[in-house]
Amino acid sequence: MKKLGWVVSVGALLASGAIAQDDVESRQETVVVTGQKIDRSLQDTPVSVAVVTADQLKEENIVDLQDVIDRTANITSRDGSHFTIRGIDSLSVSGFGSGDLATIYINGSPLPREASFTGPADVWDVSQIELFRGPQSTLQGRASLAGAILVNTTKPSYEWSGRLRGIYTTEENAVRLGAAFGGPIIEDRLAFRLAVEHQESDGFGYNPVRDEDLDRSESFSARGTLLIEPASVPGLEILLSYSHDDDMLGHEMINLSSSDPENDRLAFNNDPIEYNTVLDIATATVNYDFNDQWSLTSITGWNELDYDFVYDDDLGPEPEASRTFVTTTETLTQELRAQYDGDTLDGVFGVYLSKIDKPLSRSDGLLGLDLVNGVGLPSIVEAVLQGFGAPADPATVGFIVSQYPNPAYINSAGSLTQETETYAFFTDFSWELADHWTLYGGFRYDVEEQSGTTEQTITIASEFPNPANYPSAPLPIDQLIAFLNQALTDQATGATAPIEEFNSPQFGGFLPKLGIGYDFDDNKSLSFIVSRGYRSGGTAINSFRATPFSYDQEFAWNYELAFRSQWLDNRLVLNANTFYLDWTDQQVSVQLSDNVFDQEVQNAGKSHVMGLEIETWYDATDTLDLYGSVGYAKTEFDEYVVNINGLPTDLSGNEFSFAPQWTLNAGATWRPTENWIANINANHATASYIRADRDQSLFGRNSEARTLVNFRAGWENDTFGIYLAGNNLFDEDYVITQVPNDPLVNDPLDRAQFGDPQTFSIQLEARF
Repeated sequence: MKKLGWVVSVGALLASGAIAQDDVESRQETVVVTGQKIDRSLQDTPVSVAVVTADQLKEENIVDLQDVIDRTANITSRDGSHFTIRGIDSLSVSGFGSGDLATIYINGSPLPREASFTGPADVWDVSQIELFRGPQSTLQGRASLAGAILVNTTKPSYEWSGRLRGIYTTEENAVRLGAAFGGPIIEDRLAFRLAVEHQESDGFGYNPVRDEDLDRSESFSARGTLLIEPASVPGLEILLSYSHDDDMLGHEMINLSSSDPENDRLAFNNDPIEYNTVLDIATATVNYDFNDQWSLTSITGWNELDYDFVYDDDLGPEPEASRTFVTTTETLTQELRAQYDGDTLDGVFGVYLSKIDKPLSRSDGLLGLDLVNGVGLPSIVEAVLQGFGAPADPATVGFIVSQYPNPAYINSAGSLTQETETYAFFTDFSWELADHWTLYGGFRYDVEEQSGTTEQTITIASEFPNPANYPSAPLPIDQLIAFLNQALTDQATGATAPIEEFNSPQFGGFLPKLGIGYDFDDNKSLSFIVSRGYRSGGTAINSFRATPFSYDQEFAWNYELAFRSQWLDNRLVLNANTFYLDWTDQQVSVQLSDNVFDQEVQNAGKSHVMGLEIETWYDATDTLDLYGSVGYAKTEFDEYVVNINGLPTDLSGNEFSFAPQWTLNAGATWRPTENWIANINANHATASYIRADRDQSLFGRNSEARTLVNFRAGWENDTFGIYLAGNNLFDEDYVITQVPNDPLVNDPLDRAQFGDPQTFSIQLEARF
């Protein structure tokens, strides 16, 4: 009960000052949350959600999803690709497992994980973004234990409208051009909207070896949407959308050998490092209102992703190691739900089907294998010496180890095909039991099955020492070398596996939600909700044993207290959520033997997360809006054992990687006259650890704390606007991630990724 007591005590403190106010509608009361399947105002939504509207996207100079993420309490970006929600990485906190922990949805279509690495990150012609914190498994199902991000693009209307925008950004020499327009085809019956955007940037780094910009990027997106409301069927609305995104992104890791690396931003890889993504998305949303209370909604989503990644594995100027990864993913989803909106009861129930098909994922390359720390060569040498009856003293062990290249290079070729099918039934409701009291409830029953094939070939590419070059007395060094050569070769040979088929057991389960809410008055409420989230399990192949294995799903119970309030004639909004997440059966990698390839994922982890979000908006005057938020998330592994240097190591007590404990955001928008507008905003995140799979007491929080101040100001009228904007106004230097981050590894190529420096941009807009 201690975990519940912590949640309740903070919420009670927030609610203690509740007083009555006049019922005056505020700007926040008009914000509608759609991600809970039933449209509700933000103040009537107890789930922790941050909503960014189209007006905010323009006023705060937000051009991509990373800008949104970094300005939201308890949500942060990780090296520009992944993101964390409440300290939980969207992919995995332990580094293992095939299911994601958070998902991005575009118009209801879930994106594959590779799509989050490069795009579609632009938010051009987007009407609203909803960022849900905490398990959303009851309504969203798979891949939402940490939360979900929903992006809704602008719908067609029956009034002609359009926008043109051009942005030029200094320092990175970036150009962004966008156009959007639409209107009626048949008055009140058929309308369309088209939107396109192109972006290209030189980035901030340079590679003299390849004579190219390091973190260059380029993207193109196009989207068409059709709204159909046939006269013959009153209450029927059909929304069809198709989009195409083509994105390329360079690498941002730089070499730290120069005297001023954060300003030089140099890298020396001879092979390319580049991400390329092509994504097509089609959605069909059909809504039919039977009457004022009942409606039926069908959402059909399809997307296809082609993704390739090329990487210089040694990151140096010599042609030593590189790899490529190519995958194609096709996702088809179908949701059918009925909604009821009554006087005291509103709810939704529905079914969900999903099929994710990976017809081919292939990885090829020349890879560096750390013989000392990865394979545990010193321990192997000691055992071999003892087996030969020779003394295993440090000098002898050190000499033999020094004869081997480190890293040793291996040729690796692997392929994977996979099908994932999901079936679910879900319901969610809120019921006004009596005056002031509301019951919240729901559940989801989710079933998932996986099948596919896998194949892998491993060969040694490095040259091992020749036994003939070593003496046989007084120690049989020649025999020792020959034995080690064969042992290392056998490890690689054992990892070679022919095509293997796998079929997973059935994953999923019962995911309930139950809560109670109390309305102090029309403007203040307190609610407490318990819900269960999950991450699906998986099936893979043990490379060394060439046998399939399965691991179960993870489960987490989330205990959350929410406070919603409006003050000062509803001009001030203060909302808060406190939570405790109890996470069990986490998927971690377990080393089964001394062979580096003999690893499997098992459900051997346990952790908890506790924290809060407080968000406020204040319509201070008719010309000035103020807003701010505070997020706190304390992450900790309760059970976590990994293999380090061939030995099991207990890392209980470690924090999650890239999990800042505090995030703070604040801003102001000022409209002194009808034509002038200015916004200034700042966001702060505390430092965090980069790795969770090492003893964190041996190194510091290498992802540095940062405070970024941004602004946008300009002149506008109904048809034209010109603006000046700046990001990282005080040019703060900070490290996002650093490699190596392990005191046990001696890597001369020390590398890091820095945050973007100070930039300014000029922006022109035209609209009708």
